[in-house]
Amino acid sequence: MTRRQYTQNFQKILKWCRERRCEIVKGKEYMFQSHQDRNFIYTPMRSDYKSAIMFILHECGHLVVERDERYSQKFPFYHKGEQDLRSKNTKLYKMDILREETKAWETAFELFKELDIKGLEFEELVRKANEMLFTYSEWVHSRDKSDNAWE
Repeated sequence: MTRRQYTQNFQKILKWCRERRCEIVKGKEYMFQSHQDRNFIYTPMRSDYKSAIMFILHECGHLVVERDERYSQKFPFYHKGEQDLRSKNTKLYKMDILREETKAWETAFELFKELDIKGLEFEELVRKANEMLFTYSEWVHSRDKSDNAWE
């Protein structure tokens, strides 16, 4: 992806975000987080162009997922875990996070096509999504002494 393509892609995404009352803010290094309640997507100060676009699209996906009025119903164990820290040590909580991450990537795929992102192949985006989802899958399956299995 060239610098020009990155700039054009970033401007398309920024416009899309602003239409949804969301800003993209540079700051946290190597961390991409959406805070739906504050309407910000944070991007690192430095990142290669392709990675930056892929992760920003993913965070836009989180924004869409989290703004769904039925969010807490669709991800009840995640919602419960945010209210009760003991629930964070369950496989149900972890699976809800994995499902939410998957939905955010699927939304990123749709947005990639909708915004006609240039300089990045769709397969590259899917590969990155699969890499990231695999790490979540490993985390879900990891054995931790504090895990309460399926409680």
